[in-house]
Amino acid sequence: MARANGIILIIDDNEELIEAIREPLVYCGFQVATATDSRRAIEIAKELKPDLILLDLKMPGTNGVEFLQKYRSMEK
Repeated sequence: MARANGIILIIDDNEELIEAIREPLVYCGFQVATATDSRRAIEIAKELKPDLILLDLKMPGTNGVEFLQKYRSMEK
């Protein structure tokens, strides 16, 4: 298995889009975590502390901006 180049978290409610983004990143050696809702994304972000987050701004429930506000507040 290739050494991970970094951790990327993909957050989107469209699972097909997540997979289309995830596959090439994994192929390039990144560790990729995914979430289809912001609640699960917060849990993953707390645990993994990703190097990069790719985020859908329009999702059911909590939107991307609200996720960012929660994520930034937990970094402090």
